[in-house]
Amino acid sequence: GSCLKRCLRECTHFGYALLDSAVGYARGWRPESVVERAIWIFIAAALAITTAALAFRRGRRFYRTRSWRLLLMAAVTVAALGAAEVAVALVLRPVRTYGEFHLKPPGSHFVSRPDPARIPGVTGDSHYRTNDLGIRGPACPPRDEAYRILCVGGSTTICTYLDDEETWPHLLMERLDRGAGMKPVWVGNAGKNGYSSPHHLVFLETTDLLTEMDCVVLLVGINDFAQFLYGKKVRLRVRHPPLWRRSGLGEVLVRTVDRLFTPALEVEDEAGAVYELRREVRRRARKLQELPDLEAGLGVYEGRIRRMIEAVRRKGARPVFLSQPVLWRRGLSPEAESLLWFGLLTTKDFLSTAALRAGMDLYNARLRKVCADTVVEFVDLSAMHGREAYFYDDCHLTEAGAREFARLVAGHFKKERSAASWNPGGN
Repeated sequence: GSCLKRCLRECTHFGYALLDSAVGYARGWRPESVVERAIWIFIAAALAITTAALAFRRGRRFYRTRSWRLLLMAAVTVAALGAAEVAVALVLRPVRTYGEFHLKPPGSHFVSRPDPARIPGVTGDSHYRTNDLGIRGPACPPRDEAYRILCVGGSTTICTYLDDEETWPHLLMERLDRGAGMKPVWVGNAGKNGYSSPHHLVFLETTDLLTEMDCVVLLVGINDFAQFLYGKKVRLRVRHPPLWRRSGLGEVLVRTVDRLFTPALEVEDEAGAVYELRREVRRRARKLQELPDLEAGLGVYEGRIRRMIEAVRRKGARPVFLSQPVLWRRGLSPEAESLLWFGLLTTKDFLSTAALRAGMDLYNARLRKVCADTVVEFVDLSAMHGREAYFYDDCHLTEAGAREFARLVAGHFKKERSAASWNPGGN
């Protein structure tokens, strides 16, 4: 009887784990990675097998004769997992992907050595450091000592292959700090490769960082456009995953396995060799001249932009949107054309350069319209379109491009200094 009770108790534990997963599922969590799916299947299978075995005399006898060994094995497993969890928490400090998933672990330092043949316009080693908030950039000064700006966007914002001091957010900070007698300006970079408006929206709605910021600069659109063309559905992790998924050990395990299963074309390497692979895929594909109907994608995009504006304003910050500049235009030189790799369609064909530019213009125009409707500042960077010296591929900035980008954005802020929305003397 006591052995059977212990077996039933173990069965109940599996039931609790499955219930925990079900609650997380109901609150928006989805098992995205191989590891998450495997753990969920294991929990369900273990519960089903244990329950089924207890229904038969042979199964009950099996558990009765081996109950102490099973309990000992369970205890050793729990102790080992607990020790591993402590080690991860103390040593590896894994970044939490839920809620604050725009950020990286505080104090991170990565070094890229971009190959000029693949990443033209970028020279030397590039250091990528994060501060104590997990944001790329210098330490954030006390609230009353600086006007704080947080930049949010995708890869054009984070500038992976540019050195910390060559990124446009850093250069923007330097330009805005040149005014004599003005309050210092701090600019942090919370960009993330591949992120689009749904990622930014969740970040803006859930992070507490915005309550400490005076202004949020947002560069969005190109990843929404690219994901709509390919028919990619963005699934977002939420703040309420199952308890077992919130552990640091689980996070490290998921990230490690995800890297093993991530296609080579999606992984940014130290030298930028992946860009040559991406370009080769485009070069070999058929190019279509006709732009597909984007209205459905634009409608969803507009709704998210409106919600992003509401989220920023609700937390007391000032939203400023930037248009997305791109290399795409008719009449590019063969050298510039060979740098492109965007435009993949569900048919595995690619859009032509002219069609890509027409699509990006529609996304930029929709963003401008939403900003006008909601009285939000919009900075037009279309003067950079098609300028070959400013891009090393479709939309990513060279060192010269980052300087010009920062110059144009800084010009907007300097024009607004006399307005109520720009108050360098206050919070």
